[in-house]
Amino acid sequence: MNKSVLCAFALATSSSAVFAQSSVTLYGVLDAGLTYASNVATSAGRGRVLSLSDGPPQANRWGLKGSEDLGGGLKAIFQLESGFNIATGASQQGSREFGRQAFMGLTSNNWGSFTMGRQYDPVAEFLGPLTANGTYGGAFFSHIFDNDNTDYNRRADNSVKFRSVAYSGVVVEGLYGFSNQPGAFDTNRTYSLAASYTNGAISFAGAYQQINNSGANSDGAISSSADSAFVSSRQRVFGFGGTYTVGSLKAGAMWSRTVYNDITSGAIIANYLRLDNFEVNARYNFTPSLYVGGGYTFTNGRESNGGGNSTSPKWHQVNLIVDYSLSKRTDVFALAAFQKAAGDATFASIYYAGTSPV
Repeated sequence: MNKSVLCAFALATSSSAVFAQSSVTLYGVLDAGLTYASNVATSAGRGRVLSLSDGPPQANRWGLKGSEDLGGGLKAIFQLESGFNIATGASQQGSREFGRQAFMGLTSNNWGSFTMGRQYDPVAEFLGPLTANGTYGGAFFSHIFDNDNTDYNRRADNSVKFRSVAYSGVVVEGLYGFSNQPGAFDTNRTYSLAASYTNGAISFAGAYQQINNSGANSDGAISSSADSAFVSSRQRVFGFGGTYTVGSLKAGAMWSRTVYNDITSGAIIANYLRLDNFEVNARYNFTPSLYVGGGYTFTNGRESNGGGNSTSPKWHQVNLIVDYSLSKRTDVFALAAFQKAAGDATFASIYYAGTSPV
């Protein structure tokens, strides 16, 4: 969807002894639509709203990425990616110039890549492709609050990351985000590890991440609430799942658990919050130009504020999207998301990165 390269060029230099090649690609996505939402909380009670939306199946962006051939299968690489709201022109990700991605590094045909900068963590990159929101559905299909980051909303600043090449179908990736705090090594740091296995039509993946004291300082791994739905003393994400492709049908299932300790900022303030997300999804291509996709997510929560008392909020969400490609670079879509708060949950909240949730 709309992942076209807008402009590309290559530069090459050579001599009788060596040959080196460099390339830089300018790319981008433009996505806008009309959104109707019902049962929205207002100061007077409940209401309905029709609005112009920035996306959401594909977040708007422009970027530059490039590489230089160093010989022997080794390349120097970089990527700079800026997010913006097409409805207002405002920069996203906390008004950063390159808030979506900003990294550089090396990649080798033999061992993989090593990168440094602001980049996605392994949880997003390995669990996201197992979900509807992380592939074709976008933010409205996210698990509540995008708590497990499968919508790629959270990035790690000041991080180093290694991703291996595939060995017999197995790929591993690890990331470490530095706290940059003298005498406080553990404050606002993150570390994450993931692995996947692909064999023909079957693919499996699992991932883990821990974040300590997010937002505690502006130059750590997770610098502000713009990169995390909750600010807490500790956040852990576990997850695994898989996909299966047969003909024009691709189906997936996954489970993730997010655990927060001592939340100080977010939609829920609690000493302890656990969210288990169970998702099944499917996408079917009726023709090369037309597909229908959707799924169901059940989120089971456990919330505690001390004193031995706890509650069990729950959410059910059903999603559907129909997408038709007018050309290789342009498509139109219609989507729907319905969420029901259950158990001890006091509100529903359909996630939308960059604005207040519905």
